[in-house]
Amino acid sequence: MKNLGDRMKGYEQSYDTSIMSRVPIIVRVDGKSFSKWTKKINAKKPFDLPLSEMMVEAMRYTASNIEGCVFGYTQSDEMTFVIRNDQSLESTPWFGNRVQKICSVVSSMVTASFNLENVRYNGVNNIAHFDARVFAVPDVQEAINCLIWRQNDAVKNSISASCYYEVAEKIGKKTARKLMHGLNQNKQQELLFQQTGINWNDYPVKFKRGVGTYRITYDTVIDGNECVRSKWKVDEEIPIFTRDTEFLYNLFKVGDQDE
Repeated sequence: MKNLGDRMKGYEQSYDTSIMSRVPIIVRVDGKSFSKWTKKINAKKPFDLPLSEMMVEAMRYTASNIEGCVFGYTQSDEMTFVIRNDQSLESTPWFGNRVQKICSVVSSMVTASFNLENVRYNGVNNIAHFDARVFAVPDVQEAINCLIWRQNDAVKNSISASCYYEVAEKIGKKTARKLMHGLNQNKQQELLFQQTGINWNDYPVKFKRGVGTYRITYDTVIDGNECVRSKWKVDEEIPIFTRDTEFLYNLFKVGDQDE
C-alpha cells in the first residue's frame, strides 16, 4: 500500500505533462489585466517609454535565464521566447520539458524582474502579474512563423493605437472612433497624418514592431588570455521578419550556449 506522500505525488504526476525533446519550444507570456494596470500607473498613450523599458529588461533577464533560449521578443504587454533543446547530441531539455515547470518558472521570472523595474518607476503599490503558456512547434520554420505572427500583431496594434490616441487628442475619442471605423491599416495611417501631421513610420522601431534579445559573441581578455565570450543583446532595431528571413534563421542555428 502506498503511503500518503506517494499517493499525493501520484496525483501530481498525473497532470505533469512533458513536451517531446529536440523540437523548438515557444513560451508566450502575457500581462494579467494590463489595461487596468496601465490606468493605475497613468501610462502614456499610445506608447509609454518607461513601460517599454520595464518590459524589455524583464524579457532580457528571463531569456538569459532560460536554458536553451535562442531568442526573446516583446511587444505591448507580451513576450515570446524560443527555446531549442538540440544544441548537441548530449543536450537535455530544460526541466525535462515539463509544461507546468516551464510555465511557472518563466512567469515568475518575468513577474519578479518586471516588478523590480516597476518599483523604480511606480512604487510598491502597483505590482504587475504575468501568465505563461508553453507549446512545441514541429520545426524552426514554424518557430519563425510564430514570431512573424506576433510581429504582425505588433504592427497592427501600433498603427491602431497611434491613430486612435493621437487623433483623439486632437478631435476627441468619440469622433476618432467614428473616423477609424472600418479602416484598414493603410487608411488608419492616412487618417493619423491628415489629422495630426504624424507619420507612423517616424515612430521608433521598438514602438512599431517590437524589441528582440539574443546572444552575441565578443572577444575579451581574461587573466591575460584572449577568449570569446557571449552576452545577451537588446535589439531595438529588429527587421521586419517577413523581409529578412536570414535574421532569425541565423539566430536559431544550433550552437554552443556558453556564458
